[in-house]
Amino acid sequence: MLTIVRDNNLESEARALYSDDLPYHNFSHIQKTLKSADIILERCQREGIQINVQIVYPALLFHDAGYHEDHLAHGYKNKESYSVGLANPILEEHGFSSRSIEKIGAAIMATERNAQILCAEHKAVRAADLSSMAADYDEFLRSSLKLKSEYEMLNQKRISWSSWQDVSHDVIDFHLSREIKLTSYFYDENGESAFHSAVRGNLARLMNEPVEPELPEP
Repeated sequence: MLTIVRDNNLESEARALYSDDLPYHNFSHIQKTLKSADIILERCQREGIQINVQIVYPALLFHDAGYHEDHLAHGYKNKESYSVGLANPILEEHGFSSRSIEKIGAAIMATERNAQILCAEHKAVRAADLSSMAADYDEFLRSSLKLKSEYEMLNQKRISWSSWQDVSHDVIDFHLSREIKLTSYFYDENGESAFHSAVRGNLARLMNEPVEPELPEP
């Protein structure tokens, strides 16, 4: 079976690069993406899609590393490239080849909003990162509310519920317009895969919330 083999030492070093002060982009998010990746990898195997787990796994571990820090102050143009910069020396210490490190870095960059998605590994990492959009509604809502709180924290300003709904609509529409052509769950010829359907259903419910809901219990 195509699945992720966890490395406790590597995960411990990755965890140290995340902050629990962030409501969403913390190491709990990484753990969730890894669970989603196992499902994605299983579907890839079932549909005969070749994919390198040894690229997908470390890319997911480090794809939001240092998110709580000011990447510009460290000389990086975006958070994804800063994450790559943090990951590279750790991966080298763990014996990854320079070619593998390059591929892992490219897979991390595939999570950037306007990234070029060039291979199955890029698609799998991006899909796992976006998986909460297609979760059951309570999980989707928890993610949205945590992202709102994090937005307010990082920008040091409040955003109204209606404005957040508009932001969410625009962001989700953008991601749906850039189809992840990986397995049949994520892509069909009519642009209405199971992933699309689940995300659109969640977005419709979010847009119909008249006031900001309470954070659902996990």
